[in-house]
Amino acid sequence: MEILALLQPQKMAIKSWQMVAGSLACLVIAIGSYTVVDRLFGSAGGEQSPRAVPVSEGQIPAAPNDAESDYDRALEVGAAATVATQTAKTADDWQNVADQWTEAITLLDRLLANDPNHDIARAKAEEYRNNRNAVLEQLLIAREAASSTPAEAIDTYRALITETDQDSLLIADVRLWSLDNNQTTAEIVVTPAFLEQSNALKLEVVTAFAERWAVTVNDAEARVRFVSQSGQLVGGHNSAGVLYVDD
Repeated sequence: MEILALLQPQKMAIKSWQMVAGSLACLVIAIGSYTVVDRLFGSAGGEQSPRAVPVSEGQIPAAPNDAESDYDRALEVGAAATVATQTAKTADDWQNVADQWTEAITLLDRLLANDPNHDIARAKAEEYRNNRNAVLEQLLIAREAASSTPAEAIDTYRALITETDQDSLLIADVRLWSLDNNQTTAEIVVTPAFLEQSNALKLEVVTAFAERWAVTVNDAEARVRFVSQSGQLVGGHNSAGVLYVDD
């Protein structure tokens, strides 16, 4: 499976934010004659080359048994990396995924020229390198988030949302929730237009924004609160940590 199908940049109707991997469907919100289309996981334009992030090629463990070829093992590791990508949030998560792609690439690269899988392995290794490059972008974002203060994180998050929703059609304001002493809860003030959307669509937006906040603050347990402009709680994480939206 092409991991870039989850991470590859997409063309959008409004300027999007650069986000972690995720498999959300396109969000389409019709507000009068205005349509907001945002993948929410990706960035506008073409594929970007990541800044250098050290990832050691390391020593590759021996195959579990002689019958299993390096090629078969590489496909297994690649499949595991694909699964891990879909839930990665913190810098440690992304480092683990990058290391898995590195292991798979090394296994493919060491196939001998006379191996029956040599040609297909070369193509697969190139695919895996592209996948790793996309993951390294997310690793860099997560590492930068880990070095920021809560105030800096919320400023970054607010800027990203502003870029996504430039006319404030859905989001009126973003701030740290004052009652969270740990400062890991983002309070997102939504517009009446947001409240008019279907519950299914609102939950997609809440989920995407929650995942982005977890990456921005580099805390998988970070939470979000969605409130109306009058201060009424309308969605986010409940007391059990599950995302919801009000009817």
